[in-house]
Amino acid sequence: MPELFDVANHFDDISINDAYAATFVFKGQFSSFEESSPDGSVAKKRTLSVKPGTVIPARRAISFFDETWIVGDGNTDGIFNRSIRTAYWMKKSVGLLELLTPSQLLTSAVGLQLHAAVEYLKDTVNTVSDTEYDPFWDVFVAINEPIVAGKFIRRGTDLYRIRGFHRESGGFILAQCDQLDMQSTPVAFQAASSYDPITDRYTGTVTTLPAVTLEPSKFYRYHTQTDPKFNAGDQTLVTTQSIEIGTEVLFDSVMWRVLGHQQEHDAWAHHIRRS
Repeated sequence: MPELFDVANHFDDISINDAYAATFVFKGQFSSFEESSPDGSVAKKRTLSVKPGTVIPARRAISFFDETWIVGDGNTDGIFNRSIRTAYWMKKSVGLLELLTPSQLLTSAVGLQLHAAVEYLKDTVNTVSDTEYDPFWDVFVAINEPIVAGKFIRRGTDLYRIRGFHRESGGFILAQCDQLDMQSTPVAFQAASSYDPITDRYTGTVTTLPAVTLEPSKFYRYHTQTDPKFNAGDQTLVTTQSIEIGTEVLFDSVMWRVLGHQQEHDAWAHHIRRS
C-alpha cells in the first residue's frame, strides 16, 4: 500500500523550468485559493506545492506553460510528525526588467536582467512646480536580488527610480518606484576656463555629458541648513561626473545654473535652476 507521502507526490505532474537558465528543475502542483495568498488577487498570485526538500532555483524564478513566476517563502505541512508538502507563494512576472546604477543608465551600459511583478500603487504630484500626476509603482522581485534605493529600473520604454524598498512577509522584495518623464539626454557646459592675456579673453572647452533629470519631489537631499532650497521649476540633474557650482549648462534646449551637487552612487546629482 502506498504511503500518504507517495500519494501526494504522485500528483506532481507539471514540469517546471528555471526561468533564467531555461532548464528543467523539478515537477510540482499549483493552486489559486484565496486563503493561500498573503495579499491581493489570485489573478497575479498563486501557490506552488512540491515535495519537501525540493530546491528552488537560485534566483527564485520559474516558468511553466509559457508563464514566469517569482517564488517567495515556503510553508511546510505534515502529518504523523513527517513533512508531506511545502507550499510557496508566487507572483507573476511581467517579463525581464533591467536594474541599473545611475552610471550604467547614463552610459547605456548593460544592467542586471531580472524578473519582476509590477503593480500600480498611486499617483504622485510635483506640488512645487505643477499639478500633473505621475504613476508610482510597486515592483516585486525575488528576495536575493540586489535592490538598492537610488538605482533605476527600465521596463521597455519606461524608466523608474527606486525611492525605497523593504522585505515583504511573503518572501519578496518590494521596491517602491517613481516613474520618470524622460530617459538619458545630453547636457552641454563649458568647462573651467583659462585667461588668455594676448586676446584678453577667457577660453574653455565645451563638455557634453549624458544626463537625466528628476523633479524635486522625486529627489532632494539637504545636508545642511545652508543648502539652496528647491523652488518652482528647479530640477535635479544626474550626470556621470560633477559639474562645478555656478556653471551654466544647456539641457533640453534651456540654460540652467548649477546651485549644488552631491555624489549619488556612481554618479552625481546637481540642483539646477533656469538661468
